[in-house]
Amino acid sequence: MKMALLQTSYNNLTNERDQLQTSYNNLTNERDQLQISLYNLHGVLNQLQSRYDTLAREKDQLQKRLESMTKDRNDLQRGCQGWVYFKHSFYYISSTTKFWRDSRNDCLQRGADLMIINSKEEQEFMRRFKQLTWIGLTDRETEGTWRWVDGTLLNTRFIIFVSLFVFGVSSVPCCTILHCMYHGGTNYKSLC
Repeated sequence: MKMALLQTSYNNLTNERDQLQTSYNNLTNERDQLQISLYNLHGVLNQLQSRYDTLAREKDQLQKRLESMTKDRNDLQRGCQGWVYFKHSFYYISSTTKFWRDSRNDCLQRGADLMIINSKEEQEFMRRFKQLTWIGLTDRETEGTWRWVDGTLLNTRFIIFVSLFVFGVSSVPCCTILHCMYHGGTNYKSLC
């Protein structure tokens, strides 16, 4: 009976050992799978960190570009104060009145020239300012032959002036457009 009891204990311990060995093997396999998953997750984490770092650098670069472009825009806006945009061109009306030649020089110093009217739309646009302005039209080379400051002849096909005043300012005949009342004198604002 003792022997049978010992055999039963032995068999129970052997079964328990086998179950523990199976559990141990299962846990070892599970641990190995978790280590593989952890390794893969580290790879994914490294890729995500690398992508995050790249995006952070790109964001910083874009932020710097935005700041630079904002500064450029603000500088351009400050530089363009007084300029009016119309149909792919910018126009400037001076705040001071000058003789035609001085007005043209002022425009040239701004990188422009007195306005050349190339279309009825430009003429209507110019009329909206409702003030006396010099335009880039003169007959200084040949009296009576009106040319724009770029040398092209005046095309009266679409130019219908409200009033055309011709002045001999410093022996340079030139013209201005009267949009409202004539105030006298020969100093007008520049329209570049």
